This record gives sequence, structure tokens and C-alpha cells, in this order.
Amino acid sequence: MGRPGVFVSRSDVPPGRGNAVPTGGWFVAGLTEKGPTEPTVCNSNGEFIRKFGGLVGFSVLPDAVESFFANRGSHVIVSRVVGPAAAAASKAFGQITVHASSVGEWGNGLKAAILATEEGEATVSYVIQVTDADGNLVEQSPTLESNAQAVSWGELAQFVSVTSAGSTMPSDAAATSLAGGKDDRGAVTNTDWQDALAAFDADLGPGQVSTPGRSGEQAFSDLIAHADATNRIPYLDVEASDDTASELRVKALQARGVAGDRVYAIFGPWSEIPSQAVNVTRAIPASAAEAAKASRNDTETGNPNLPAAGALGVDEYAIGLVANITDPTDRDELNDAGLNLIRIRSGSIETYGFRTGLNKVDHPNDWQLANARLSMAVTANAQEIGESHLFRQIDGNGLELARFQGDLEAMLDRYYKLGALYGDTPAEAYRVNVGPDVNSVESLANGELNAALGVKRSPFAEQVNIDIAAVHPTAAL
Repeated sequence: MGRPGVFVSRSDVPPGRGNAVPTGGWFVAGLTEKGPTEPTVCNSNGEFIRKFGGLVGFSVLPDAVESFFANRGSHVIVSRVVGPAAAAASKAFGQITVHASSVGEWGNGLKAAILATEEGEATVSYVIQVTDADGNLVEQSPTLESNAQAVSWGELAQFVSVTSAGSTMPSDAAATSLAGGKDDRGAVTNTDWQDALAAFDADLGPGQVSTPGRSGEQAFSDLIAHADATNRIPYLDVEASDDTASELRVKALQARGVAGDRVYAIFGPWSEIPSQAVNVTRAIPASAAEAAKASRNDTETGNPNLPAAGALGVDEYAIGLVANITDPTDRDELNDAGLNLIRIRSGSIETYGFRTGLNKVDHPNDWQLANARLSMAVTANAQEIGESHLFRQIDGNGLELARFQGDLEAMLDRYYKLGALYGDTPAEAYRVNVGPDVNSVESLANGELNAALGVKRSPFAEQVNIDIAAVHPTAAL
């Protein structure tokens, strides 16, 4: 086909109105061995290990991410927490300096060598070799003919980066350890945690957000405030030591006191996952598997209003719990306090509750967590549709208003057909108003496009009552 030109094709299938915004991502902030400090997406546990390192004794985040992916969660967005004096290990070779690719003590285990080609006393080219603490080659540059080329190579290298203070190329140098790397984790403050959460800006989309292993009033306040500002659901964790019904209830009520009227969910107790050692388990906070359950249900059904509990809330990786609350009275009290209890039922470890922490009586429209996740999804999708109508011409015959209404209705109709919205007909389940009461002549003339949405969210059954009549064989049913 020639260009420029206009080409028109015909199809019996109407175009789609955009894909649903994914809601299964898990935003996690925490301590890791290495890795970038800006938000980074990982689509597998292997990718997380490559970017952020493996298991460490000072953080449960790597264990939690392992559980998330083992439970078929889709993706995590990681924000690494480091102290204010964190630094990357480095070693200078003349006018170039080789740095570990991220801050932390891990970089002190790297060594760098310069393999120079010289003519007379001047270096005309060189190669940078990077080895680990055992002398294994982990990275090597191509032949570099300038320090500028070394800097460019370092921008794409996995283990190191390179800076240059001049054009004089380095001489031959044996493998030498990088030094000075630290994450300064002992000096981490609440401000550092808040900064890590703030790095997850709203443009990264909706999802669940947690700080695995960090619990208590300050942790709850930070997560809830962040999620409220970014259209996400905070998944809060209890402490590892909260292993009785009374301790779990105290922590749940503490979260409720912090939250006010803002939506959140809290889960407990911690679960136990396999370890490489025989007869040894690792304890991890519940938010990891809970975020994964919501993620896999979203992926498999497309319906964020399905509760990830009961049969849809089975942990596919855990092999135990730090506590199994079996007393019905205790379970009722924990449910009333807003805690989503993890329990062992018929041999399965599953979530036995899917509510927000808000009081059911005072917040009749916001106590079901599935409904809150649907609202998050609708808000995110409406935002995307609104973005697609920015800078479109507002015509005088109402065509743009009709397109705007049609796109919003198509989005809501998708959720209605999935059973997420409640009503015998679409008109009973949702409403989109772009009429003159929300789009006046004045507002349209001012370049504003407005819509008012109303939705009825389908509830889930929190209690099932079955009355069984045992009738004598001679009697009629």
C-alpha cells in the first residue's frame, strides 16, 4: 500500500473498547539483598532473584515473593527499602570507576579486572572482567576503545556500572575487590518506608499493596494512606508472634483504629512454607498468598468481585500455619473485628473470610472486600476511558458524549455479564449519565466532559444456612 493514503476495510466483528485494567498486581516494599530502588516489575520468582537476590536473614520479602508466585500470582512491583547512607561498592582504575549495579554489601563480593591492550605506554583498548567472590566470571565487556564506550556498556550491564572522570584509558589491572557497599538497613526509618511506598505512583495502576513483615500502627497507617491516594487495596499483616485468637483480635482492632473510614484488609495468622532443610519450615506473612489468590482469580475469571476465600482461597504452597484457630466463638469474634482468618479446613489451608476491616454496621456498602476490589477495578477502568477521551473534539451534535457514554457502558456491561454487578437487567445493575444535568452548556464550553456512574455490586454469601428435614420412610416429603 502506498503512503500517504487512506485505506478502509470491513469486518463483521466490531472493535473492542479496550482491555480491562489488570487488578492482580502486588505492590510490595521491603528489604532485599540487592536491586534497584525504583519500582521494578517481576513476572516470576526467578526474575525477582536475578534482580533483587535470594533469601536473606534480615527480611521475609524474598520468601513472600516466592509464595506469591508459587500460588500463581501474576506479577509483583517491588520497591526496595534502604537506609539513608546506602552506597554501592566500587573500585577506581585510573579515570574510570567500576560500581556495583545497586547499593548493598553484596557488591563487596565482586571483583573487577582490566585487560588492557597497549601501544607503548598508552592503552588503546581494554576489556572489563567482573568475577564473583569465588572467582567465577559473571560479566565481561566487549573490547572498549574509549572510556565513553565503557560508560555506555555499563548502562546495560547486569552486575556493574561505570563512570568516567576523563578520557585517559586504564592500564592493565588484576582482579580487585569492589568495596564500600552497604544498604544501611540498620538505620532505616519510617520515612524510608514511606518513601518506598510513595515511589509506587498512581500511574502504575491498581492492585494490592503490602509491606511484608512490617506490622503495627505505623505500618498500617502508611499502607492505608498510600492505598487511599492511589486506588489500591492495602493488605495488612499481623505479627509473626500473633498466634492466639486474642492477639490476632488486638491487632485487627488496632488496624481498625488507624483506618477510620478508609478501606483495607487484614489477614492472619502467618503461614508456613517449605524449606530446603529437612523437617524445617519458613514462616511468612499472609499478605503474600492472599494477594496471589486475588491475582490468580482475576486472571482466570476476569471478575475482581469474586471473593478469594473458601474454595477460591486455597493456599497452594503453604504446608502449615503458625496457629490454627478452631474455636467457633473465636472465629466469630475475629470476623467481627475485621480479621480475615487463615485456617486449616478439610486438610486445606484456606482463607475463611473476605471482608474489609470496616465495621459492617457502620459501613454497609464497604465491608465486603470483593466489592471493594470491584470498585477499584471500575475506578481504574473509568480512568483509562477518561484518558482516551482527552483532547477529543466536543461536537455540537452530541456524538462525543455518546461515544463517552458507550465506552463506559461497555466497560460496566463486561462486569455485569461476569456476574459482578447485581440486577435482573443491565439497567438495574448500572447507570451511566452524561446528560445535561452533568454536562451543561457552560461546562462543555469550558472543555469539560463529565459522567456520573452508578453501580450495584453483587454481594457474596458470608453465611449459609441449610435446614435438613429427616422424614420417616412412610411419610411424604
